[in-house]
Amino acid sequence: MKICLVGPTYPNKGGIPMHTVLLYNSLKKKYDVSLISFKRYYPPFMYPGKVEKDSSKKNLKFKADRILDVINPFSAFKAFLKIKKCDVLLLEWAVYQHAVVYFPLLYLVSRFSNTKIVCICHNVLPHKKSFLDSFITKLCLKYSDSFIVHSKKDVKDLRGMFKDAKVKLSFNPSFADALQTKKYSRKEARKKLGINHNKVVLFFGLVREYKGLIYLIRAMPKILEKEKVLLLVAGEFWGNKEKEEVSKLGLSENVMIIDKYIPNEDVGLYFSAADLLVQPYITATQTAIAQIGFSFDLPVIVTNVGGLPETVKDNVTGFVVEKCNSDALAKAILKFYDKKLGKQFIKNIQKEKKRLTWGKYVKDLEELF
Repeated sequence: MKICLVGPTYPNKGGIPMHTVLLYNSLKKKYDVSLISFKRYYPPFMYPGKVEKDSSKKNLKFKADRILDVINPFSAFKAFLKIKKCDVLLLEWAVYQHAVVYFPLLYLVSRFSNTKIVCICHNVLPHKKSFLDSFITKLCLKYSDSFIVHSKKDVKDLRGMFKDAKVKLSFNPSFADALQTKKYSRKEARKKLGINHNKVVLFFGLVREYKGLIYLIRAMPKILEKEKVLLLVAGEFWGNKEKEEVSKLGLSENVMIIDKYIPNEDVGLYFSAADLLVQPYITATQTAIAQIGFSFDLPVIVTNVGGLPETVKDNVTGFVVEKCNSDALAKAILKFYDKKLGKQFIKNIQKEKKRLTWGKYVKDLEELF
């Protein structure tokens, strides 16, 4: 069987380019797989971050044809010529802006080949929805024969568009081993980061408004009334609102901010330093950050949005709390420390993470071939 995988890859940064490469390498173990990627993933005006390229020294090994150009719809035809003789097209769908090339590509494959189309939907719809988003998404995805998604919310969104869609739910596997990052002892990691606190809570990843970091920051004063906790924030900021809130609340001694994109080789340093990972998202479909936390035996607190409660089991591998609720976040963090739940949660995590493998993910995909 010949498979063509289409999606973003290195040197673009973020979880979805990494997902594409890890999936490619997993499929290569069993199939004849080609990879088509972007030579231009985002034009500058569409990307508000500081640097679009991944700065990791240890990058994943892969081979890709960089054909697609997000501002050139004609690049889809060149990709089609390579795909039309394949048995299966796997297309990574994440943002509707890529419809410029994905729409003509999916149309051509659907109409002028016998290739089966499977869309891997990381987000069926964006966090901030509009009529245009839904219209464009439906216009593109209607050409897919089947879908794999990572949350029940995405199943629901797809069923809302295509009542009889063939959909497979499969949770994101862990990326941790592929990061080629070192695991440190807690003491060593904290020493390297210059942390003197005995209790450390981690927020990790790009800091965008929908991730709700501001509610975690607002929870800190209540936490500090009972426990001396450091909030470690590691990730590139896309605005100043959260930093201003830290200053406003006088939390500079209890919030450590690392405002930069964290390269693969350094990820382990931050996860090793923490007792607890917190994802206070306002909206979400799914996440790969929690799975990385599990790989480091780190309990996780998430909010009750999207597929997050499907990844983290309440009172088993962490806590699920109400979104946009600083009091609920503070209560959960204090409960974790007060009840000394670390060992209990870690024991459960070690069982749970065994199901989050790339082998399992590939088997789920195979049901759609």
